[in-house]
Amino acid sequence: MSSGSARGRPPKPQGGAEMAALVEAMWTVMAKDGSLEPSIREIVAEAGLAPKAFYRHFTTKDDLLVLALNEGSRLLALYLQRRMARVSSSPEKIGEWIRGVAGQAATPRAIRRTSPWSLSMGRLERDFPAELARNQALVIAPLEEIIRQEVAAARSVSSDSKTDARVIFAAATDILRRSLLAGTAAATDEVEHLVKFTLRGLGLVA
Repeated sequence: MSSGSARGRPPKPQGGAEMAALVEAMWTVMAKDGSLEPSIREIVAEAGLAPKAFYRHFTTKDDLLVLALNEGSRLLALYLQRRMARVSSSPEKIGEWIRGVAGQAATPRAIRRTSPWSLSMGRLERDFPAELARNQALVIAPLEEIIRQEVAAARSVSSDSKTDARVIFAAATDILRRSLLAGTAAATDEVEHLVKFTLRGLGLVA
Protein backbone atom coordinates (compact mmCIF):
# COMPACT_ATOMS: atom_id res chain seq x y z
CA MET A 1 0.00 0.00 0.00
CA SER A 2 1.33 3.45 -0.90
CA SER A 3 1.93 6.12 1.69
CA GLY A 4 -0.99 8.08 0.17
CA SER A 5 -3.33 5.14 0.71
CA ALA A 6 -2.05 4.73 4.26
CA ARG A 7 -3.19 8.29 5.00
CA GLY A 8 -6.66 7.43 3.73
CA ARG A 9 -6.31 9.10 0.31
CA PRO A 10 -6.53 7.27 -3.03
CA PRO A 11 -3.21 6.52 -4.73
CA LYS A 12 -1.99 9.04 -7.28
CA PRO A 13 -2.84 8.10 -10.88
CA GLN A 14 0.05 6.88 -13.00
CA GLY A 15 0.74 6.67 -16.74
CA GLY A 16 -2.40 6.93 -18.83
CA ALA A 17 -4.52 7.54 -15.76
CA GLU A 18 -2.28 10.48 -14.86
CA MET A 19 -2.74 11.98 -18.32
CA ALA A 20 -6.50 11.45 -18.13
CA ALA A 21 -6.56 13.19 -14.76
CA LEU A 22 -4.71 16.18 -16.22
CA VAL A 23 -7.10 16.38 -19.18
CA GLU A 24 -10.14 16.30 -16.91
CA ALA A 25 -8.53 18.83 -14.58
CA MET A 26 -7.93 21.17 -17.50
CA TRP A 27 -11.58 20.93 -18.52
CA THR A 28 -12.67 21.59 -14.94
CA VAL A 29 -10.42 24.61 -14.42
CA MET A 30 -11.39 26.09 -17.79
CA ALA A 31 -15.05 25.71 -16.86
CA LYS A 32 -14.40 27.56 -13.61
CA ASP A 33 -12.34 30.33 -15.23
CA GLY A 34 -14.26 30.57 -18.51
CA SER A 35 -10.94 30.65 -20.36
CA LEU A 36 -8.66 28.45 -22.45
CA GLU A 37 -5.70 29.77 -20.46
CA PRO A 38 -5.58 28.04 -17.06
CA SER A 39 -2.17 27.93 -15.45
CA ILE A 40 -0.25 24.69 -15.10
CA ARG A 41 -0.30 25.24 -11.35
CA GLU A 42 -4.13 25.36 -11.36
CA ILE A 43 -4.34 22.24 -13.50
CA VAL A 44 -2.04 20.06 -11.42
CA ALA A 45 -3.68 21.29 -8.21
CA GLU A 46 -7.12 20.33 -9.54
CA ALA A 47 -5.76 16.92 -10.58
CA GLY A 48 -4.17 16.40 -7.16
CA LEU A 49 -0.73 15.98 -8.73
CA ALA A 50 2.69 17.57 -8.38
CA PRO A 51 3.96 19.86 -11.19
CA LYS A 52 6.52 17.23 -12.20
CA ALA A 53 3.63 14.96 -13.17
CA PHE A 54 2.66 17.46 -15.86
CA TYR A 55 6.16 17.51 -17.35
CA ARG A 56 6.32 13.72 -17.43
CA HIS A 57 3.77 13.85 -20.24
CA PHE A 58 3.77 17.34 -21.76
CA THR A 59 6.34 19.91 -22.80
CA THR A 60 3.94 22.86 -22.87
CA LYS A 61 0.43 23.65 -21.76
CA ASP A 62 -0.62 23.75 -25.42
CA ASP A 63 0.26 20.05 -25.70
CA LEU A 64 -2.31 19.34 -23.01
CA LEU A 65 -4.80 21.71 -24.64
CA VAL A 66 -4.62 19.76 -27.90
CA LEU A 67 -5.08 16.47 -26.07
CA ALA A 68 -8.12 17.92 -24.26
CA LEU A 69 -9.50 19.10 -27.61
CA ASN A 70 -8.99 15.63 -29.08
CA GLU A 71 -10.76 13.96 -26.18
CA GLY A 72 -13.66 16.39 -26.21
CA SER A 73 -14.17 15.90 -29.94
CA ARG A 74 -14.00 12.12 -29.59
CA LEU A 75 -16.65 12.15 -26.88
CA LEU A 76 -18.88 14.52 -28.84
CA ALA A 77 -18.65 12.31 -31.94
CA LEU A 78 -19.63 9.26 -29.87
CA TYR A 79 -22.53 11.18 -28.30
CA LEU A 80 -23.81 12.21 -31.72
CA GLN A 81 -23.51 8.66 -33.03
CA ARG A 82 -25.53 7.37 -30.06
CA ARG A 83 -28.24 9.97 -30.69
CA MET A 84 -28.38 9.01 -34.36
CA ALA A 85 -28.54 5.31 -33.53
CA ARG A 86 -31.76 5.84 -31.55
CA VAL A 87 -33.73 6.67 -34.70
CA SER A 88 -34.15 4.76 -37.93
CA SER A 89 -34.57 7.04 -40.94
CA SER A 90 -31.90 9.28 -42.42
CA PRO A 91 -33.92 12.50 -41.94
CA GLU A 92 -34.35 11.60 -38.27
CA LYS A 93 -30.63 10.87 -37.92
CA ILE A 94 -29.72 14.21 -39.49
CA GLY A 95 -32.14 15.94 -37.14
CA GLU A 96 -30.60 14.26 -34.12
CA TRP A 97 -27.10 15.24 -35.23
CA ILE A 98 -28.12 18.89 -35.54
CA ARG A 99 -29.90 18.87 -32.19
CA GLY A 100 -26.89 17.24 -30.56
CA VAL A 101 -24.43 19.82 -31.89
CA ALA A 102 -26.58 22.89 -31.28
CA GLY A 103 -27.75 21.64 -27.89
CA GLN A 104 -24.38 21.13 -26.22
CA ALA A 105 -25.27 23.95 -23.81
CA ALA A 106 -28.44 22.36 -22.48
CA THR A 107 -27.50 22.62 -18.78
CA PRO A 108 -25.54 25.13 -16.68
CA ARG A 109 -22.70 22.61 -16.31
CA ALA A 110 -22.59 22.03 -20.07
CA ILE A 111 -22.54 25.79 -20.68
CA ARG A 112 -19.56 26.20 -18.35
CA ARG A 113 -17.61 23.33 -19.94
CA THR A 114 -18.40 24.21 -23.55
CA SER A 115 -18.08 28.00 -23.44
CA PRO A 116 -14.27 28.31 -23.25
CA TRP A 117 -13.88 26.19 -26.38
CA SER A 118 -16.69 27.59 -28.52
CA LEU A 119 -16.01 31.21 -27.60
CA SER A 120 -12.26 30.91 -28.21
CA MET A 121 -12.51 29.43 -31.69
CA GLY A 122 -10.33 32.20 -33.12
CA ARG A 123 -7.41 31.15 -30.92
CA LEU A 124 -7.83 27.51 -31.90
CA GLU A 125 -8.04 28.37 -35.59
CA ARG A 126 -4.95 30.55 -35.36
CA ASP A 127 -2.72 28.32 -33.23
CA PHE A 128 -3.93 24.80 -34.04
CA PRO A 129 -5.47 24.86 -37.54
CA ALA A 130 -4.58 21.28 -38.47
CA GLU A 131 -5.67 19.85 -35.12
CA LEU A 132 -8.94 21.80 -35.15
CA ALA A 133 -9.73 20.75 -38.72
CA ARG A 134 -9.07 17.10 -37.84
CA ASN A 135 -11.31 17.26 -34.80
CA GLN A 136 -14.11 19.04 -36.62
CA ALA A 137 -13.92 16.39 -39.36
CA LEU A 138 -14.36 13.70 -36.69
CA VAL A 139 -17.53 15.37 -35.40
CA ILE A 140 -18.90 16.02 -38.90
CA ALA A 141 -18.17 12.51 -40.22
CA PRO A 142 -21.42 10.84 -39.06
CA LEU A 143 -23.50 13.54 -40.76
CA GLU A 144 -21.42 13.44 -43.94
CA GLU A 145 -21.81 9.66 -44.13
CA ILE A 146 -25.61 9.84 -43.88
CA ILE A 147 -25.75 12.46 -46.65
CA ARG A 148 -23.44 10.33 -48.81
CA GLN A 149 -25.68 7.30 -48.31
CA GLU A 150 -28.75 9.26 -49.32
CA VAL A 151 -27.01 10.53 -52.46
CA ALA A 152 -25.96 6.98 -53.36
CA ALA A 153 -29.57 5.85 -52.97
CA ALA A 154 -30.73 8.74 -55.18
CA ARG A 155 -32.80 10.16 -52.35
CA SER A 156 -30.81 13.39 -51.85
CA VAL A 157 -30.06 16.22 -54.27
CA SER A 158 -26.75 17.02 -52.57
CA SER A 159 -23.95 17.47 -55.10
CA ASP A 160 -21.18 17.65 -52.48
CA SER A 161 -21.85 15.77 -49.24
CA LYS A 162 -18.62 16.96 -47.62
CA THR A 163 -19.31 20.65 -48.21
CA ASP A 164 -22.98 20.33 -47.30
CA ALA A 165 -22.08 18.64 -44.02
CA ARG A 166 -19.62 21.41 -43.17
CA VAL A 167 -22.21 24.10 -43.93
CA ILE A 168 -24.73 22.38 -41.66
CA PHE A 169 -22.07 22.10 -38.96
CA ALA A 170 -21.33 25.82 -39.24
CA ALA A 171 -25.02 26.69 -38.88
CA ALA A 172 -25.49 24.41 -35.87
CA THR A 173 -22.37 25.70 -34.12
CA ASP A 174 -23.50 29.29 -34.74
CA ILE A 175 -26.69 28.55 -32.82
CA LEU A 176 -24.55 26.99 -30.09
CA ARG A 177 -22.19 29.98 -29.94
CA ARG A 178 -25.02 32.48 -29.61
CA SER A 179 -26.69 30.44 -26.89
CA LEU A 180 -23.39 30.28 -24.99
CA LEU A 181 -22.99 34.04 -25.24
CA ALA A 182 -26.49 34.41 -23.80
CA GLY A 183 -25.79 31.78 -21.13
CA THR A 184 -28.89 29.82 -22.06
CA ALA A 185 -29.82 26.62 -23.87
CA ALA A 186 -30.30 26.91 -27.62
CA ALA A 187 -33.80 28.02 -28.63
CA THR A 188 -35.75 24.92 -29.65
CA ASP A 189 -37.64 26.72 -32.41
CA GLU A 190 -34.40 27.91 -34.04
CA VAL A 191 -32.86 24.44 -33.87
CA GLU A 192 -35.97 22.86 -35.38
CA HIS A 193 -36.01 25.51 -38.11
CA LEU A 194 -32.45 24.52 -39.00
CA VAL A 195 -33.44 20.84 -39.06
CA LYS A 196 -36.32 21.52 -41.48
CA PHE A 197 -34.23 23.90 -43.59
CA THR A 198 -31.46 21.30 -43.87
CA LEU A 199 -33.77 18.47 -44.85
CA ARG A 200 -35.43 20.62 -47.50
CA GLY A 201 -32.06 21.72 -48.82
CA LEU A 202 -30.90 18.11 -49.10
CA GLY A 203 -34.11 17.18 -50.87
CA LEU A 204 -35.11 14.73 -48.14
CA VAL A 205 -38.48 16.36 -47.41
CA ALA A 206 -40.87 18.34 -49.57
